[in-house]
Amino acid sequence: MDNTSRDENKAWSLLEKVGNLAILNFLFLISSLPLVTIGTALLTANQVGKNILDDNEPYIFTTYMRYFKRNFKNGIKNWLLTLLFFVLIFGNLIMLENNIINPVLKMVALSVVLMFLSLYLIVATFAFNLDAENKTSVKDIVIQNVVIGFQNPLATIGLILWNVLNLLFFAWLLTFAGFFLIYYFSIGFALLSLGNGSLIRRLKQ
Repeated sequence: MDNTSRDENKAWSLLEKVGNLAILNFLFLISSLPLVTIGTALLTANQVGKNILDDNEPYIFTTYMRYFKRNFKNGIKNWLLTLLFFVLIFGNLIMLENNIINPVLKMVALSVVLMFLSLYLIVATFAFNLDAENKTSVKDIVIQNVVIGFQNPLATIGLILWNVLNLLFFAWLLTFAGFFLIYYFSIGFALLSLGNGSLIRRLKQ
């Protein structure tokens, strides 16, 4: 009887987690609809995902709405700045490729741009994974994210790879419309947040 009860408890716990992920996924999709709030929704989903992993999330809807309200301004600011720097960095890459002929100069310029791209990936990844409630300036956010990134190289690389691979998987799955809709409209985005939450717990801040 004890083994049966234990197995039943594990099964119910698993079902509860899957249900929570489905709710989290739905809330993320709804709160991302204005597009400008995608950053806020992503930051909030990652924080709730961490709570789910810690078995510390009995009320998904209430917690999500509270975090979303708290993250609203910083999430939008981080999202718009992330898009802006993305355009600037890749615009510079295209410009270098088309306008610099000297191979030595091109290599030096490319190295500089790639260095900024690495810093960008660190800052952009942490911008949607760390609580920025008490950080008011962009400068403070950038400096702290870079410092945390270099203090936690393995977790940082893991976070960047996890998010980049999910982005590539997202683009690849677009070619299979049915699977894309089923996966991302059920638990796809919540699983992304769960992976982020797992890696956030390894950070020494």
